[in-house]
Amino acid sequence: MAKFTTQITPTRLVDSVPHNVIQQFELEQNIAVKLIEENYTIPHERKIQIGKQWKRNFANFDKYLDTNTEGNHWLKQHEIAKIISDTFHYWHKQRYDLVAFTIMSNHIHLVIDTWDTGNYVKTVTTIMQSIKRHTARQSNILLNREGQFWQHESYDHLIRNEKEFKNIINYIAQNPVKAGLVIDWRDYPYTFIDENYL
Repeated sequence: MAKFTTQITPTRLVDSVPHNVIQQFELEQNIAVKLIEENYTIPHERKIQIGKQWKRNFANFDKYLDTNTEGNHWLKQHEIAKIISDTFHYWHKQRYDLVAFTIMSNHIHLVIDTWDTGNYVKTVTTIMQSIKRHTARQSNILLNREGQFWQHESYDHLIRNEKEFKNIINYIAQNPVKAGLVIDWRDYPYTFIDENYL
């Protein structure tokens, strides 16, 4: 496993999820966390349970993204997906080590290693801002539109151990399979996993 690997996931298109749906997910998460805080008095156990709840909520939100037919789905266009993929590969060995990604119709999953013995000095936030700015500009030109392309937030998550790392790589590989796009993840043209991590 790479040292100090950072997972950025998901980053989604602007207006890919209705505001009321986001509010519902936030409400359900807040209620679940409150129940955990009430029922788990030992701080360490509480932290573990909140982490598990966050993962459940994330999985449910990701499933919603995969099945939602409304909103923007620009990434299903080959030319747009290629812009994203090419950008991820372009910065490989310059700002990060590219570990894995998948590009779905309205969101992306990306795993990068920003450490590599301290060679990379850009923060994850700076990297994502640069990627989003460039891909938005190029995609908007192709779409003949102006304005916001990506939702502003990205969710940075530090991968802390080998088990979590393998689970996340598997999750990324299986995302297009679970969405019913392919039977084998290797057949999906917009999934990449570095062969060192297979």
